[in-house]
Amino acid sequence: MTVPEWKLEDAADKADSYQFKNTNPKLVFLLALAAGLLAVAIIFFAYVIVSLSIDVGLIPQPPRLRGLVD
Repeated sequence: MTVPEWKLEDAADKADSYQFKNTNPKLVFLLALAAGLLAVAIIFFAYVIVSLSIDVGLIPQPPRLRGLVD
C-alpha cells in the first residue's frame, strides 16, 4: 500500500515540532487579561465622556428623550 499524501510525518508527532513550545501560558493569560481590562476601561471612559458631553450640552438630546438620560 502507498502512504497517503495527507499523512503527517513522524516528526510532527513529537513535542519538539510544536510551534509554540516556548510560549509561557501565564504570560498569554496575563496579556489577554490586560487586553480585556483595557477594553473595559476604554468603554467606561467613552461612556463618561459622552455623559459629560450631554450634561454640558455639547451633545443635544432629542426633545422626547430629555430627562430620561441621567
